[in-house]
Amino acid sequence: MATVAILVAWVLAAPIAAGAASSAHRAATSTDPVAAATAHVAAVRQQADALASRYFDALDRGARLRLQIADLESRLRDDEANASGLRARVAERARQLYETGGTSVIEFLDGGDPLDSARRDRLVAAASARDNNVFNELARQNEVLRSRRKQLSADQSRQQQALASLHTAQAAMDAQLASAKKALGDAQAAATARTTQQAAASPPRSRGPVSTPASGAPRIATPPLGGPASGGGGGSHHDDPFLVCTRARESSGDYTVVNPAGPWYGAYQFAQSTWDSVANHTGRLDLVGVRPNAASVADQDDMAWALYQWQGKGPWGGRC
Repeated sequence: MATVAILVAWVLAAPIAAGAASSAHRAATSTDPVAAATAHVAAVRQQADALASRYFDALDRGARLRLQIADLESRLRDDEANASGLRARVAERARQLYETGGTSVIEFLDGGDPLDSARRDRLVAAASARDNNVFNELARQNEVLRSRRKQLSADQSRQQQALASLHTAQAAMDAQLASAKKALGDAQAAATARTTQQAAASPPRSRGPVSTPASGAPRIATPPLGGPASGGGGGSHHDDPFLVCTRARESSGDYTVVNPAGPWYGAYQFAQSTWDSVANHTGRLDLVGVRPNAASVADQDDMAWALYQWQGKGPWGGRC
C-alpha cells in the first residue's frame, strides 16, 4: 500500500505545485497573456508526459508480474505431476519386487500372514527409500513456489491499485491540459482582436500604392497548436515492418474499427488515454481528444510509430 500512498500523494501534489509555478509565471508575464498561457500549456504538457511515463512503467511491471505468476503456476503443475508420477512408480516398484518372490500381488497385499506383512513392509520401505529425498525436495520446492506466488499476487494487487490511481490522475491531467489549451486559444484570439481594433483606430498614413491580392490568391493559414495535421495518405513509417505487423494483428489493417471491449480504436487499437498521451508527448496537441479511429491514416501511423519509439513493443504486449 506504500506505493499507492506515495503515488496518490504525488498526484495530488503535482497540480498544486503546477498551479503555484503557473501563478508565479503569470505574475511575471502579466503584460503578455499569450506568453503566460503558452508557458502554462508547456508546464501542463510536461506534467502529463511524466505521468504518462509512470503509467507505461506501471503497465510494464504489471505485465512482468503476470508472466512471473504464469511461470510459477506452470512450475507448480509440473511439480505436482512429478510427485504423482513418482508415487505411481514407487507403488509399481513394490509390486515388481514382490512378484519376483513368487507370490501373487493380491495375496501379498491382502494376505494376513505376519511374515508376508513384514516382508511387504520391508519391500515397500526399500522401494520408497530411494525416492524419499526426491519427495522431500519436491515438497520443499512446492512450498517455496507457493510462497512466491502469494507474494507476487499481493504485488499484482498493489500494482492494479496503482494503475487505477494513475488512470484517474491521467483523466484529471487531460482536463487540465484541455483547460490550458482553451486559455491559450482565448488569449491568442484576444490578442488578435486587440491588434485588429488598434489597426482600425489608427489614422491611415500617407503611403504609396499598395497592391491588393486578388480574391483567389492563396492565403497563409495559421497552423494548429502543436503542429500541422498529416495528410490523408499513410505516414512516413507506414510500410515499416513493425507497423505493418501490428496493424495486421490488431485490426486487420482497418483504420476505422472500434473494439468496445477496451474500448480500443483504429488500426493500432489505441486506448483514448494512450492516444492522448502520445499526442501530448509528440507536441500534436491538435490530436489530443480526437478519437483515434477518426484520425487520418497518416496521423494513426505517426502516433503508433511515436509510441513504438517511446515505449517499444510493450503497449502491444510485446508482439511483432
